Parts: sequence; structure tokens; C-alpha cells
Amino acid sequence: MRLDKLTVKAQEALQAAQGIADDASSAVIEPEHLLKALLDAAEGVVRPIVQKVGADPDLLEAEATTAIQAMPRVSGSGATAPAGIGPRLNTALGSAFKHAEKLKDAYVSTEHLLLGVAGDGGEAGQR
Repeated sequence: MRLDKLTVKAQEALQAAQGIADDASSAVIEPEHLLKALLDAAEGVVRPIVQKVGADPDLLEAEATTAIQAMPRVSGSGATAPAGIGPRLNTALGSAFKHAEKLKDAYVSTEHLLLGVAGDGGEAGQR
């Protein structure tokens, strides 16, 4: 994954997802962390997109939070290491890059990240 191919907002969303994962003592960053970060973004386009498709962004964010709280936690000396990208998030990011390429977009934006997360087979994609 090339971070230079992410928009600034997409990079910020990934950084926020890492922060959410770290705060939850998650071992890895998964799509649920990214979904929560995308929905948390005050000036982002994800909330309006979610509303436009008929979903409730507040409910979706609450469900993402619940899914994050149910994830395994790291404790002890490993708890201080920052979370890395998990396999499901890696797949979702790959999907986001493919969506951007298909749409002939030069950069991966938060909209592409949302599409990647929506294709995830876990909790985030089912929402």
C-alpha cells in the first residue's frame, strides 16, 4: 500500500483508526476501527453518504463501537506497541485502491475507503 496515493483525509482516517485501535487495546487495526474513524470525521463526506443510502450514521457508529469493544484486547508489555494493520483491513484497503483505479481516480479518498470497508465480510461490512 502506497500512502502517497491516499488523500490527506484518507491518511487522517487511517491515523484515527490506529488511535481508536490503540485506545481499545486492539492488537490490530480492522475495518471496524476505520469505519468508526470515517464516521467520527466532523467535516468528512462519509456521514452524508451513509445518510444518502438510507442508513443511520449514529447507529452505524454505535454498532462499530460495540464491535470494537468485543474484539480481543492486548495486555501486558504488548499493550504499549501501536496496533498494526490487520488482514481484513489490508484486504479492505486493497479493495479501496481497486475502486479508485476502476473510477480512474489518481488518489484513494475516504469514499473509496468506505467502499472497501463495505466489502468486508466482518462486522463493518455487514452494517
